[in-house]
Amino acid sequence: ELKESLPGPRLPVDYIKEALERKLMIYCHYTKRTGGKSLRTLEPIGYTTFHGVKVLECYDYLTEENRSFAPHRMDKIELVKEPKESKVITGQP
Repeated sequence: ELKESLPGPRLPVDYIKEALERKLMIYCHYTKRTGGKSLRTLEPIGYTTFHGVKVLECYDYLTEENRSFAPHRMDKIELVKEPKESKVITGQP
């Protein structure tokens, strides 16, 4: 009974929804399709479609431009009010 009342794990979509509603930024570990990894602070703008897939459009503080990100590639998500250190771990930004 207690197990059923506990909330399940938070998915990236849950963090994104809260960030959009509360005007917060997302700090996450992002893995690209090419294998590159980075820590990024993203300011979500909204959802858009890229090649038929729903992706999140954000301002990326690492590259200082608007880019699209796949929510399923985000890990270790944290909601922040101020940008945190962004850095490339491996690969290209």
